[in-house]
Amino acid sequence: MATTSEYAMGQTAPLLSSLRELTPIKVWSIMGALFIGVWAWSMGNWLMAPSFAPAPNGDAVIPAMELTFLRVFEGASIIAGLLFIWYCLIRPWRRTGSITFDGMLVIAFFLMWWQDPMTNFIAPTWWYNGYLFNMSSWANFIPFWSSPNHQNFVEPIFLMGFCYVWFFVGPTIFGSYILRSMRAKYTNLSMLQIFVIMFLSVALFDAIIEIYFIRTGAGAYPGVIHSLSLWGGTPYQWPLYEGFIMGWTLMTFAALRYYRDDKGNSFA
Repeated sequence: MATTSEYAMGQTAPLLSSLRELTPIKVWSIMGALFIGVWAWSMGNWLMAPSFAPAPNGDAVIPAMELTFLRVFEGASIIAGLLFIWYCLIRPWRRTGSITFDGMLVIAFFLMWWQDPMTNFIAPTWWYNGYLFNMSSWANFIPFWSSPNHQNFVEPIFLMGFCYVWFFVGPTIFGSYILRSMRAKYTNLSMLQIFVIMFLSVALFDAIIEIYFIRTGAGAYPGVIHSLSLWGGTPYQWPLYEGFIMGWTLMTFAALRYYRDDKGNSFA
């Protein structure tokens, strides 16, 4: 008769065997499936919700010039996003019959769009201009969401839907270009120095885009730390730590694109 310990070992053996078979591609696939599941859940509920309508603006009226800028910004975002989709995804796919690494980045970054309201996950931090074309937001349907009244959050469909392509793919390609060029031309620089230069470059890109966005009235950071922000305490405040966070994020994506093996596979 089997002892208790032998019985327990017999029960856990299949589990241990399954864990040993979890290759990196399976782990990434499971994580990806979970994220796409949250995306489908949030978006699906948003499309069917009674709040699927433009967020209310109240009696707010903005100058004609500002409204014109918003429409131009939306149009420019659509054009930039479509160009990246064409040159990084569709055209190479048509030529070779397979999706390139940059094409996979386009798909991945677009599927990250559902996370845009997450800046306000706990409390309102970032807000868009209500005159940008929107159908409110799916924020309330994101699991464990706690920030109140986000059925009124403005999520610009045309602006941010395409922004998640050009804003992330562009600096990722640019950052990896800097990394490659610096390593080839300035062999006396250490990798730390090169990464600092790359970080500052992509962080500057983020700062220019976001500050321009804020100064023209397209969005605002009402819930950030004033003492750690440029123009703190004004409608144009921009948190300096946002530049650090986004610089680090974009630098990481650029390194992921640059450091690939001879088959074009990244760390992931």
